[in-house]
Amino acid sequence: MSVVDISLDSINRVKNLFFTKTMQKCTTFEIITAMIFKSHVKAINLARKDKVSLFYAANTRRLLHGIFPSAEGYYGNCVYGVEIVKTTEEINNASLIEVVTLVKGSKEVFSTEFMDWINGKLERHSMKQEYGRLFISDWRRIGLNEVNYGWGEPKYVFPHSDVVGADGYAYATVVNPPVPNQGVRLILRCLEEGQLTEFYRELEKIQTM
Repeated sequence: MSVVDISLDSINRVKNLFFTKTMQKCTTFEIITAMIFKSHVKAINLARKDKVSLFYAANTRRLLHGIFPSAEGYYGNCVYGVEIVKTTEEINNASLIEVVTLVKGSKEVFSTEFMDWINGKLERHSMKQEYGRLFISDWRRIGLNEVNYGWGEPKYVFPHSDVVGADGYAYATVVNPPVPNQGVRLILRCLEEGQLTEFYRELEKIQTM
């Protein structure tokens, strides 16, 4: 397991650059996901035509108003797997802004894919292990940092290292850094030891562009 912090300044710098280039806003999730994906592809160094993919779960409860009961209450989580599939060459040659655009675009079309799947028009994604597939999970907005058992909110919440990634999949978990730090912290179980140097080098290059 590896831990990497990305500063709020780096995130805001990319947000400003993205707006300058596209005249659109982007989210912290889109930026961090693009940074991880691009750095991971560079580090694992597959052949240029090999497929690489990014997989994350998107909340679909807002799409199910006609399915959940009308009475107020909590009816459980409902998510749908979103996947971006490209070649090594495409991701390595793309700028960070272009990869952010890929992530942003995947968020914009997944609701259509989800409803097609609900209606039996689309097959589910295969969840088999593939070396070039990376799973990203964002823990910053799921409420764990607001839990209070009477002695205050937690200073730091993170996944148990023996659980996340124990199934052999490549995972990157995004969490809030320890209080009072700002930015995000990445918990990585997605690289072999010899690949970490290249991952850090690419991530540093992205943040200081």
